[in-house]
Amino acid sequence: MVERLCVIPDGILANPEPLSIAFWAYPRDISRLQRYVSLRVDSSVIVDIESDGRWEFENTAGDDPDFADADLNSWQHIIVTADGTTMKAYKNGAEMLSNQGSLSTENRTEHRIGINDKGNEPVDGKIDDFRIYGGKALSGSEASNLYNTGSI
Repeated sequence: MVERLCVIPDGILANPEPLSIAFWAYPRDISRLQRYVSLRVDSSVIVDIESDGRWEFENTAGDDPDFADADLNSWQHIIVTADGTTMKAYKNGAEMLSNQGSLSTENRTEHRIGINDKGNEPVDGKIDDFRIYGGKALSGSEASNLYNTGSI
């Protein structure tokens, strides 16, 4: 059930790195791919839960590393960052991934939260307090502060 769908306007990511994205997620199903974030311009940020129940952050290396187990029917705070050379992912304020790489390069202008790229499969869950920090890759202490206090 989709409670709300958010489509972000084109051109919002004119300079994609450094970049941080933070949001609260409440997954209700992991039996199929659940695409939580898909921002695509000259670069792409994709954050999803794969059908194996693991959070994943897409990168240019093509290995699309998973970084944490998704907790069903439970709120969890997710942050992904990219600074041009390193990509990091945090869950509930703790660093779960630090990987060499930068954002995938694709020539698209689709930006979606809570639904797949084709716009026909919404996540089975909830998303709250979605934030984009353009021009800033949050540090570990900022990620922890955001999780614990709601501010960096």
